[in-house]
This record gives sequence, structure tokens and C-alpha cells, in this order.
Amino acid sequence: MATITNRNQIPSGITTYEQLALWLGSVLYFLMGSRDLQIYPNEPATKQAQFSMVMGQDGKTYALITQIIPVDWALFNGPDKPWVAAVEVTSAQPHNNLLTN
Repeated sequence: MATITNRNQIPSGITTYEQLALWLGSVLYFLMGSRDLQIYPNEPATKQAQFSMVMGQDGKTYALITQIIPVDWALFNGPDKPWVAAVEVTSAQPHNNLLTN
């Protein structure tokens, strides 16, 4: 992923984990949404990042976010926190409107 160079790149208006997940889904979709990834043989490729809005049976609107993030298996199974195993995919930075409140 693009490197977070300053913690202020995460908008200060984000106050819940749900908001953080929605923001991060938006950022990763911006950075990787056009990339196709072949996961299973003989199956169609899938987008590495997907973000869509869906209407639930309860009448509420939901964000449906899918991320496929490569990981370093040795790091993932090591003593460190699991997120350190994420492998950077791009050095691109998200659009400025995703970095401000």
C-alpha cells in the first residue's frame, strides 16, 4: 500500500472503527480498484479492491467492502502483530479528498 507518512493523513473526524473501516475501504478502492487478480485457476479474475453500496432486507444501506491484500506468510506466522505482514502493492497516494475531514 501507499505509505502513511503522517498520522494526520487519517482524517481526525473518524471516531469509530466502523468509520475507519469505511474510510480505509474507500482509500484501498481508490488505489487498487482497477487491478484484476487471479486467485483460483479456471475462475474469472476478481478486482483486488471492491466497494459498493447495497440495500439490506432490513431497508438499511450497507457498504460492501472487499480487499485482497498480499501478505508475507513468514511474517504473518511470526511473533509480530499480523498487520506487519501486509505487502505493499503500490506507492501511489490516495486522492486528497480522502485525506481530509
